[in-house]
Amino acid sequence: QYRTLLEAEMLAFHINSTYPRIWNMPQTWQCEVEVYKATYHFIFAQKSFFTDLIQDWSSDSAPDIYAFVPYTWNFKIMFHQFEMIWAANQHNWIDCSTKQQENVYVAACGETLNIDFSLPFDDFVPSICSTKFSLRGEGLDLHLFLPDCHPSKYSLFMLVKDCHSNKLNPESCNSAESQSGQKPSKPKWRNMTQEEAGWVECWTVPSIMLTIGYAWHPIYPQKADEQLKQSLSEMEGTMLSGLRPPQKKSPLTSSRPPIDPLELPPDRLCVELELSPDSHIILYGPLLK
Repeated sequence: QYRTLLEAEMLAFHINSTYPRIWNMPQTWQCEVEVYKATYHFIFAQKSFFTDLIQDWSSDSAPDIYAFVPYTWNFKIMFHQFEMIWAANQHNWIDCSTKQQENVYVAACGETLNIDFSLPFDDFVPSICSTKFSLRGEGLDLHLFLPDCHPSKYSLFMLVKDCHSNKLNPESCNSAESQSGQKPSKPKWRNMTQEEAGWVECWTVPSIMLTIGYAWHPIYPQKADEQLKQSLSEMEGTMLSGLRPPQKKSPLTSSRPPIDPLELPPDRLCVELELSPDSHIILYGPLLK
């Protein structure tokens, strides 16, 4: 029932392909996506949707060296003036029944956000695969929205009013900036996360840099689905095997020892987060809860 996903003023795709004319040489594919003035809504149920979509498009057959083609996908996603809204209700519950929805939202807004990552497939059946995600944003803000039925909404507004009187009085703020000689800040683009609509600013950071490095040990399918390879007579014999008298089975000559997960090599995840020194965060009670 929660159908909202992405709203954007402009969406641009750029795909560049570089492939040699020599047989089975590495190929390079570049995909760039630019989004302008976008509002993205994220809920936890979308995680299962995108996971199932990737599984449907990916192949589950055994690797074949005769059909292997080395290639690399380089992705670059650029957001210009964006809002990312997450539903933050307890137990991932979302109210979709009424117009006055009782949902708590957390929104990350900013001027620019660049996401870069690569998916290399240039090695046949590698024992270890690795990739690196790079995220860089500028002019980012974190906002919190509480519904009218929330018991902490009005106490939060009073706390914000007492702590941030300059934000509620823009004339006094502009006069102070003119006296100090500073240029007034450029107005930020906001579609839904406006202060008049009840959104409270909790965190401001001029720039942020997030780097995620992930190395994992892939598990390859040994064989395809046996049911697809069986003929009609074999399938009929399998279905009627329960009605037929049991047959003597030959003793097993060799048994495969069980695999202990503790003896397998671990996957590695490296996360590096760098914030600019002018970052300012206010931890309100509803945000921590």
